[in-house]
Amino acid sequence: MQCTFWARQYAVTPAQLVEWWPDIDLPGRRKQVRQQQWTYQAAFDRWSNRGTQDLRGWTLMLLRGVTLVLTPPQPLGAGNGAPTRH
Repeated sequence: MQCTFWARQYAVTPAQLVEWWPDIDLPGRRKQVRQQQWTYQAAFDRWSNRGTQDLRGWTLMLLRGVTLVLTPPQPLGAGNGAPTRH
């Protein structure tokens, strides 16, 4: 879950970049800002993917734990206290 919060800090819109860089129209500045945007996008993708993988992993662990808890220690059948048909 924490990975998704880390990913969010790298989500930047073009309007935010213009706010942060008021001198974006200077020569060479636009290229620098674009490079920074690519770097932020790569970081966002990395943290977002980690968050997705973590969620999948924890879901599988939860399902495995529930299965282990709900599975009886002995097979059900005659002599184990389970009702049987006559």
